[in-house]
Amino acid sequence: MTFTILGALVLQAMYGAVDLLVVGRFGTTAGLSAVSTGSQILNLVTFVITALATGLTVLIARYIGEKKTEKSGRSSEARRFCF
Repeated sequence: MTFTILGALVLQAMYGAVDLLVVGRFGTTAGLSAVSTGSQILNLVTFVITALATGLTVLIARYIGEKKTEKSGRSSEARRFCF
């Protein structure tokens, strides 16, 4: 699971970098600034959602391991609500 999350975050960062390269090569400085700002916001949102999803998954797995199915069910509902 760790490598999957890490891979998704690396691909997101690479997407932003390639986007900046293309706009920097063919666009204007205003376009480059807009893409840079948008990339940072998108990266922040992606990181927060990934962290929340990972935390909730760990919490659900912990409750299942402790045989506390009621708590795991509530955590699962919270995860569905968040996403």
